[in-house]
Amino acid sequence: MKIRKALIDDAKEVYALEREAFANDSSCLSLSSIRYHIKKNVLYVVQIDDAIVAYALFLKRKKGYRLYSLTTKKGFQKRGIAKKLLTFFIDTFDFKYITLEVKTTNKKAFILYEALGFKEKKILKDFYDDCDGVLMELQKLPI
Repeated sequence: MKIRKALIDDAKEVYALEREAFANDSSCLSLSSIRYHIKKNVLYVVQIDDAIVAYALFLKRKKGYRLYSLTTKKGFQKRGIAKKLLTFFIDTFDFKYITLEVKTTNKKAFILYEALGFKEKKILKDFYDDCDGVLMELQKLPI
């Protein structure tokens, strides 16, 4: 397993993961959006053999990051890959905070984020098409 910064040549594989996970979601990223984020933001992938099996997209803020998207390919879930990817980011990057939004119905993600130290900040009414969201934040000690 290799964690690395996404390359523009990875866009189609990342897009396939995005579609697999979020096809019925109005916030599903387009291929052109993924290409943009690879160039302008922080997008990391997990590669096993020659296949990309997970990715995380972080948007840079003044003193931190917003985790915008995270997914693991079906068939590779429940192996700790998402946790390893987030841990890599937390341990490698300098930041004061990371924020994220998660569906109230996504219990697995909520448990993962809490295990990594994220705290619930507030409920976001009607944030998603089909449910409320939870704003979570991880604070890191000043650098």
